[in-house]
Amino acid sequence: MVGLTKAGGWLGMALAGATLLLGACKASDGDSGGGTLPAESGSPSGGDSGQPSFTHDTFRPDSGLDLVPEVTLGLRHVGRWDQTPVGGPYAAMTGELDVEELLDGNPARPWCRASFALTGLVIGADAGCDNCDTAYEIEFFLVSEGPTVEEQEDEVMVGGLADCYSPDLPSDGERWRMAWSEIDAEIYLDFYGSGIWLPWYAGESSHDRIDFSWVTLAAFHEPEMEE
Repeated sequence: MVGLTKAGGWLGMALAGATLLLGACKASDGDSGGGTLPAESGSPSGGDSGQPSFTHDTFRPDSGLDLVPEVTLGLRHVGRWDQTPVGGPYAAMTGELDVEELLDGNPARPWCRASFALTGLVIGADAGCDNCDTAYEIEFFLVSEGPTVEEQEDEVMVGGLADCYSPDLPSDGERWRMAWSEIDAEIYLDFYGSGIWLPWYAGESSHDRIDFSWVTLAAFHEPEMEE
């Protein structure tokens, strides 16, 4: 199993259940984000919260590598869209995205945290997302990052957006083309504005609101602190 490292870029990450998570380069400002998030990620209703098992590589049993990670990193993206006008057809949306990463998935050991406010306008019928009900061009605004007020008072070290290891996070002010598919229960992303729509977040809708999430666990190599 390959773990997460951060030395000038992605060196690789291993996901729950030995599923390989592929990182992708960040898009430039104004472009859509890229990369592929697994479609079987957790849903807003809870999903599978069991701990994954990390097995040894049977292809090279003589490698001598211990593939059971000493440290894991829980990756958690949770958010919502509120669509208007009430009842549709929709013309705009607002929402939020909260990103949190936890050492060994433990809420008492946060690694990084960032929260975004989202605003978007609907894209016309030529968006090109099959099975999608409504597509938006969404702008992400970074509203907070790092430790909470309580954590600051307790001198708990928590990184900001730049310290997160989740692949393809938006940057402050970046715009992505995204769409909701009721039949697939997925939010899709227009990959780098190419017109290729990839499943990005599992979600569920209730009236004009869409709740979405992505939760997984990855092997992690915790970098040494500089003196």
